[in-house]
Amino acid sequence: MRKLNKLHALSGSDIDEIHRCSLRRQHYHHDAQICREGERFVCRAVLSGWVAQVRELPDGRRQIFSFLLPGDLIGMRRSSQAHSSLIAMTEVVTADITPLCERVGDGRSSMALQKACGRAEEMEERILLNHIVRLGRQTASQRLAHILLEIGERLAMADQADPCDYTLPITQENLADALGLSLVHINRTIQTLRREQLMHLHGRHVVLLRPERLASLAGFTPIEEQGARSSPRAEPRSWVN
Repeated sequence: MRKLNKLHALSGSDIDEIHRCSLRRQHYHHDAQICREGERFVCRAVLSGWVAQVRELPDGRRQIFSFLLPGDLIGMRRSSQAHSSLIAMTEVVTADITPLCERVGDGRSSMALQKACGRAEEMEERILLNHIVRLGRQTASQRLAHILLEIGERLAMADQADPCDYTLPITQENLADALGLSLVHINRTIQTLRREQLMHLHGRHVVLLRPERLASLAGFTPIEEQGARSSPRAEPRSWVN
């Protein structure tokens, strides 16, 4: 609710509607398979913990498309089958928001809530496009700097952490799977940014020491600023097929 309210101001009745439509909670242990590719897709909201959206290859390798963080909505505009797997990176709690998706999709919710969900979808698309650019055109240092800045911004948007000082509850191997790098390469890249005094990583604690320099290195534009370039008069789109 905090994230949606930042994307578009919600009324008390909107917040009550979100509560009513998200009472069914699911708890998952670390490494649990939340949804397998090809299974029926269920609309969810991440209430706590981190989830990875993953495509697994026949030889055991995998590509992480995105990390889904507290406040993220999953499957608001999907087909009936999942096109990737969802794996819990930590202990995770989600809410089944299928009733909310249906109400937003057929226009039974308020215009404010439709706009908030529409902007959440647009943000998801921008995050995916950022990831394609990371993998396709950036160096290892640029990839790492970019994703750390992006994660910080997303956590701050849901009031989960300071954008430059937060907990990163995933392994270097998880980062390597997300950034298309080997484990050795990701470790060397972390050491490079440390030596340049751009970041500090101790255990699971990340501090971005010089965020302006990191943003310049990675060509990072905050997700909210990317959204500001889109038309403010765009109408909310249908959420369900």
